[in-house]
Amino acid sequence: MKTEQIIDKADTKYQYESKCCGVKVYSTDIPFCPKCHEWCKLIKIEK
Repeated sequence: MKTEQIIDKADTKYQYESKCCGVKVYSTDIPFCPKCHEWCKLIKIEK
């Protein structure tokens, strides 16, 4: 059984980029695209 990690606080070690709009999200309480509000489309980028 595959477990999915639910992120409630973004790790400040990483920055995130939305796959859908390419918007960079640096530190957020809710990991969704700020432009189109799509969930689960953030790419985690190590700083």
